[in-house]
Amino acid sequence: MRNQKNSSLNKLVTNKCADMFSQTQDHLQEARELFQKGNYSGSRKKLENLRPSRLSYYLESLHIRSPGYRSLVNATPEEAAKLAELNQKLSDIEKQLHQKIRLLGKQLNECGLECKHDITFTAYYYLSEDDPTFDECTDNIIVESRNFAPHEDDVEINWNDLRSTTSPLASQHHCYMFHDLYDHTNPKLSLDDLLRIGEVGVAIKVRHCEHFQL
Repeated sequence: MRNQKNSSLNKLVTNKCADMFSQTQDHLQEARELFQKGNYSGSRKKLENLRPSRLSYYLESLHIRSPGYRSLVNATPEEAAKLAELNQKLSDIEKQLHQKIRLLGKQLNECGLECKHDITFTAYYYLSEDDPTFDECTDNIIVESRNFAPHEDDVEINWNDLRSTTSPLASQHHCYMFHDLYDHTNPKLSLDDLLRIGEVGVAIKVRHCEHFQL
């Protein structure tokens, strides 16, 4: 029964992959035609649909990992050191974001918008330019983390989920952004993907809310 179930699942995944690969070829051809016609914006939109996260997200929903998937628990001491450096850089960015929150909050309050707004962030993690798959013609986004809102009090909290494991990362103090990157993003990044990150961009979003009596 288990073999039959696995066979059905493998067939489902194989068919889905074949369908996505076929769509990929169609998108590439359409993007090429749009580019040749000078419609660069349309060509870019077509290419954005080719992000591998579409397939990864589907496989993640079936709780399927690629054969080469490695979690942070499997990190070597050298990889743990590189991830510690990434964590430190994200921690520094997080502190800058808190400064911007305070500044934006002060400006909004001066405009009479106190308690009528919230501020969230969307982080975009990009491939390092040294990565073999880096392509200047694409956005090179590995993953997005949408609408997270770290609180200033979170800076002192150790968000390390690996403290009870044998991972060489177990003794590290993880900032919220690093924790969010390896624990909350979907598809969940492998250890190797985390090591491919070379840049992060952050979009700050201010939402103003008004309530009216009817």
